[in-house]
Amino acid sequence: MRRVTAILFATCLVTSAFAQGSDCWLQQMSQNNDLFSLAQLLQSTKVLPNSVQEKSTLFLPTNAAFVTFLVNNNLSLDTLSQQLASDPQFRGRIDSVLMEHVLMLPNVNLADLANSPTPTALSMIHDGDYDVTVSNDLSTVSSPANQANIVDTITLCGMTGFIIDGVLLPATDIASVPVTTHDQIEALFAAAGNSTMA
Repeated sequence: MRRVTAILFATCLVTSAFAQGSDCWLQQMSQNNDLFSLAQLLQSTKVLPNSVQEKSTLFLPTNAAFVTFLVNNNLSLDTLSQQLASDPQFRGRIDSVLMEHVLMLPNVNLADLANSPTPTALSMIHDGDYDVTVSNDLSTVSSPANQANIVDTITLCGMTGFIIDGVLLPATDIASVPVTTHDQIEALFAAAGNSTMA
């Protein structure tokens, strides 16, 4: 039941932000047990920008991390779906949660991120308030809001992904997360040479 809940939640999250990228990285992601369902959802919902593997590094929360996110924010699948469909501010906050997990840097090595704040896509949109830092021992990643364990590092058709056991935003309540518009996301990826949102 928890796996189904996480899968459905991930569907709602990922359909709120991006356009489809290459299928290669999705096929490789689907071979990872923690990300298989997410990969299938990403493929069917066409959510990441074209050529994402050439421009980005991703922190990939596990399905279990999304369940925790739901519980911590007093959300059900019904209320989440309703709010995404009817509330642009809420949808913009969910887009921000997603953007906190994207680094606009290709093929980043964890050691390069150790003990040095690194801007996330969200931080680039909102003027530096959402940088992440990897611990010296490379076991955790911290945002100003949360910390997550780095479970694994994977390569997806040349793109680096770090599997993490938590969602990096928000600290407490989704209402504390800034609103990010699709125009802001489009401008960020366009500046990096990616095309987004079909």
